[in-house]
Amino acid sequence: MPPLQFDAVWKSTLEEFFEPFMDLCFPSIAKTIDWSHPIEWLDTELQKITHNANQGLQRVDKLIKVAFKDQSQNGCLIHLEIQNQKEANFENRIYVYNYCLRVRYEENVCSLVVYVDSDPDWQPSKYKEARRNKNKITFEFATVKLSKLGRRLTVARNQGNPVASVIDAHLAAQKTMNDLPGRYQFKREMLRDLFQRGMPVKKVSKILSLIDWLMTLPENLEKQLTTELQVQQKSNTMIPISSFELAVLEQGIEKGRLEGRQEGNRNKAQEAVLDALETRFGEISDLVREQVQSLTDAIELKRLHRRAILVSDLNSFSAELVVPVG
Repeated sequence: MPPLQFDAVWKSTLEEFFEPFMDLCFPSIAKTIDWSHPIEWLDTELQKITHNANQGLQRVDKLIKVAFKDQSQNGCLIHLEIQNQKEANFENRIYVYNYCLRVRYEENVCSLVVYVDSDPDWQPSKYKEARRNKNKITFEFATVKLSKLGRRLTVARNQGNPVASVIDAHLAAQKTMNDLPGRYQFKREMLRDLFQRGMPVKKVSKILSLIDWLMTLPENLEKQLTTELQVQQKSNTMIPISSFELAVLEQGIEKGRLEGRQEGNRNKAQEAVLDALETRFGEISDLVREQVQSLTDAIELKRLHRRAILVSDLNSFSAELVVPVG
């Protein structure tokens, strides 16, 4: 079975549905945010601090600037991490990131962690340090565990929160990693449920693409699934779905499959270039890293990978970088 498209799914979910995500996972904090004020995504800034830390671990880091409803308070940076596996000294890393961000930007930083791994007993939320000079550090950060959301997830699902569907798919993908029949059945019921809840078709299309990244099935089973939904609709065994909605379903599945492949291939190509540079020249500048990560053209990334292996120095490589404008 294809691997779980973890990074791409959660990056897209946060960028598309950040407010409903916060409503579901961190409701008390969500209530204090002024959602009429545009939020700012500062991922490039975050990479300046995090890009050399524990590369290869399954996680998604986001840095978001938000405004509060209470105008007497200044804005806040939210460092949000989606963690998909256990990590040694994890609490220390969250503390270090928080400290470095506060020092660098001189703003309040709220650290939030969502644990999406399958270990029910791992959910650290505090860093403590006691030194010989009797100085002590205690740093607490808000956390949520997807597998423990329980009733909160049910309520959000019933209210039509799109992130609830993504979480359902994530948890089911973990449970059905080696169970194709089980995954097929869950995906079928989830797609039926999405349309029966009367969600707007455009929103359903986006959720479908996210679900498909998580609930991957072989192409023959995807076609079988679409056919089965069409048959059930015609036989009145489910709430009627219009031909337009069925077309959206098919397009959403295909879009999800295509976007998942493209995102995964693009990330691998970018990392190949950066790995080649770091292997040959050691640490590279933030500017070069950002320029490589801004590139999306597969042919250009392939060319740069070859050049990273062949050029005599970093300056020569930088001279060949063509970064898209806008």
